[in-house]
Amino acid sequence: AALGGDLYRAAHAAQLAAIRDPARTPAARMLADMRGHGDSYRDFILAQSRRHRDALAAMPFPDVEKERFAQMAAASLAEQKAIEAADTVPFEDFRKQYLAVERLDA
Repeated sequence: AALGGDLYRAAHAAQLAAIRDPARTPAARMLADMRGHGDSYRDFILAQSRRHRDALAAMPFPDVEKERFAQMAAASLAEQKAIEAADTVPFEDFRKQYLAVERLDA
């Protein structure tokens, strides 16, 4: 009431109902949904993943966003090339130094 609403009261009532009727818990609802997939968690998750993939694929992807991501990818590749060009130690030497026993004391 202090915040001008009854959201807390509604949330509390929903949780109290779940305590009184465990079938209302998220876990119970998920188990009920899994029954539609032969009680297989893997099949249930795969179906959920496909449903989400399809929903996301159906959403519009604005050209402006495509361009933004293309620019970010190009910048990332350029930065990677610059980092690799700045390497002065051969990878095998780096690997040996990285795995050296002396580093364990640090």
